[in-house]
Parts: sequence; C-alpha cells; structure tokens
Amino acid sequence: MGIKYNVDNHSVYIEYGDEDEHIDIFGHCDVVNVGEGCNSNPFELKVDNDKLIGRGVCDNKGPMIACFLAIKMIRDMNIKLNRKVRLIVGGNEESGFKCINHYYSKEPYGIYGFTPDAKFPVLNGEKGSGVIPSIGLTTLLDKRLIGRRVYDKQFYQSGKTSIFLAFMGISEGAIPFALERPGFVIPLNIVGALTGITLGALFVAIGNILYRNKLIKEGKIVVNND
Repeated sequence: MGIKYNVDNHSVYIEYGDEDEHIDIFGHCDVVNVGEGCNSNPFELKVDNDKLIGRGVCDNKGPMIACFLAIKMIRDMNIKLNRKVRLIVGGNEESGFKCINHYYSKEPYGIYGFTPDAKFPVLNGEKGSGVIPSIGLTTLLDKRLIGRRVYDKQFYQSGKTSIFLAFMGISEGAIPFALERPGFVIPLNIVGALTGITLGALFVAIGNILYRNKLIKEGKIVVNND
C-alpha cells in the first residue's frame, strides 16, 4: 500500500475506501529516550521465541503495523467499507504532539477515531489518567489480595510511578492539554484518576473472589461442566 500522503514531514497517512466520510486511526513512530537496563540494542529488532524485542515494538510501531496489515487484508479481500479508513502516523507524540496538531491544521477530522497505542487492543485511547492508575494499583494490591505477585519485577516501580503522576493530573495523553489549560484539565484528570483507581480496586476485588472460589486459575476461566 505504501505511503500515500505526506503532511509537511510531520506525519504520513494511507487510506482505503472511496466514501467521503472517514475514520481516523492515529499512531506514532517516535519513541521515548532509552534508559538503563537494556539487555540488547534497543534499536535493533530481536526475535526471542514468539516475542519481538526492540524500542517501539509495543509503543507504537507494533500496533501501527497491526492496523496497517488489517487495512491491507481488507483491501486484498476487496471488502467494501461504509466509510473510508485513514491510518495516520506521526513522529512527535512522545514530546509534544506537534505531529497531530499540525496534521489537523491541514486535514479534516474524521467522524470517529481511535488510538492503537501501547498494549493495543487493550489500550485504544489517550485518556490515560483513568486507565493507567487503575492498572498501577493492581501492582500494589496483588500480593495483599491474592497472596502472590502476578507481575514481573520491573512493572512494580512503573505501577507506583503511574499512580503518583495520575494524582498530579499527568498522563501521556493529557500533557499537552494540561500545559495549555492547567486549571481546567488537571482537576478533571484528578477526578478521572480517582474514578479509575476505584474501578481498579473493584476489579482486583472481583478477581480475588473468583480466584479464591477457583473460578479462575493461572489466568484462565474455569468452566464447571457439572
């Protein structure tokens, strides 16, 4: 399919379909700075059994390729869509969102859109203050509620950090908006964080009940045929 349109070197996009209305799928190819602790070259793709290891594999190149292949399969199968699909890839998401801001200064908004970011399809948007802290909360409560650790070691510090930042109204998707209108955005994100943490605690409690009643085991739902 290739790159069909280049928006002033801020972003590129491809599209499929002939309808006037379109749906936006927005992702990015830039990555956060490399920190310490890498076991291999972060900018050289490594295949380890069934896992791909490299900078941006999860955030956000992998989800972009998944969406690209989905559009390609739809095209190859000659499936007619009710609306055009546009896959937009920016290069400044991690440090200011200039890519998406410039794109929408030149191109029209779609009637619907989603962001296949990070652990897509579990994450499909940028309302991070509600989602991230509730996940982070599980890293603090798993051992207390279930009696064992369920995450790899490196996730626990990330969980604590996500909760701390969320209470300050800071999340990946909220940063540019908080900088522009802090008095409006930060209180809303605090409310979102509190709501997300409450829901996270509820889900952990439900999971604990299911686990203790042996309705789930090792990440699988147990079906009693009796």
